[in-house]
Amino acid sequence: MKKYSGFTVIELMVVVLIASVLLGVGIPSLTNFINERSLVADVSRLTTALSFARSESITRAANVSICPSSDGESCAAGQWVSGWILFRDRNGNMTPELGTKNCTDTEDCILRADKGLATNTSVTVDASAFGFNAQGERIAASATRVTLCHPNAKRVHQAVLAASGAMSITVREDTCP
Repeated sequence: MKKYSGFTVIELMVVVLIASVLLGVGIPSLTNFINERSLVADVSRLTTALSFARSESITRAANVSICPSSDGESCAAGQWVSGWILFRDRNGNMTPELGTKNCTDTEDCILRADKGLATNTSVTVDASAFGFNAQGERIAASATRVTLCHPNAKRVHQAVLAASGAMSITVREDTCP
């Protein structure tokens, strides 16, 4: 009599059942983790850009502004998700007037451009642009909130930019508004 070794159909079905239960529990957790990490990366990119704008204004002893931009050359009101530009703003009007693009002392100059955030990230900003003077203080003298969230994440991140230029970031358990 031959002796066969291997798995029976019943044993195979039990293994498949256990694997499907584990995947059913693990996939939603993994999706939530990916959404949270994507949101944290977007918060970091935007707050780093704001900090860089303030730092550059102090380093250059000049007005530096940052505004939403989809083309990397002009401001586009309210479209922070599409990207932004950071530029030396000689007259402090928070609008780039680029001229010849040679970055001379008599014209505005783009210092950095960013392509934007993850497509599912929602950004709500109390201002259309941010400007900093040579001392690193906000050109507009009021505190501004920047709120970022992801529709499937369980946290909302909020950066508050004070009139002094200082920034604080809070994270709260909440859903995206």
